[in-house]
Amino acid sequence: MGGLRGQQRRLLRQARLPWDERVTDPRDPRGTRHEHLGLLGLVVAAFAVGKKGTKQAAQLAEDVGARTRKRLELPRSVDGSTLWRLLEKQQPDGLRETLRAHTVQVLEDPNTPRLAFPLGVVSVDGKSLWTTRQGEVKGLEAVANDEEGRELWRLGALRAVLTSALAAPCLDLEFIGAKEGESPAFRQLLPRVVEAHGEHFGVVTSALSRNGPPLLS
Repeated sequence: MGGLRGQQRRLLRQARLPWDERVTDPRDPRGTRHEHLGLLGLVVAAFAVGKKGTKQAAQLAEDVGARTRKRLELPRSVDGSTLWRLLEKQQPDGLRETLRAHTVQVLEDPNTPRLAFPLGVVSVDGKSLWTTRQGEVKGLEAVANDEEGRELWRLGALRAVLTSALAAPCLDLEFIGAKEGESPAFRQLLPRVVEAHGEHFGVVTSALSRNGPPLLS
């Protein structure tokens, strides 16, 4: 397992996800060497154990044992450019449904450790995912200039996390562009979370600003 820590090894045991049927392979079938869902599973596993890019994700395939590679349906060697080319074309269809199915599986497991709260708690907060100064990014608007006068492009997300479970799984998220507020994203996010996981929580906490219109009508 190379230099992987015990927690990372335990995470990798769950590397095989219940991918939704709407997650389709965007690649040309001619000349493909790696299983589509295996590559996606490798990326998920890499991010879960703290890897931060496709190059590090590819290196993870060298570090894991034969059993994990078998679960991922991957050969030993994966090139970082292979992952990049796949992710560049991959459509989001089915990804949220995959997350939902996996989360339901975890939450319905009686062995999943929970904190001693009388009610389940979901916490909603915003996270900055990515910022660049390298030029205009399709689909994003520039935010205020930095201290050197350069434009910034930023992508964030509003996340709903079940903080009453010890592992604090992310139940869902909604992406936020540079000039979009968190309140509209909250109104999209919370109903989905309630519909999918409402039986697991009775309290919602949030750090969103109280200024502006009500979050829910």
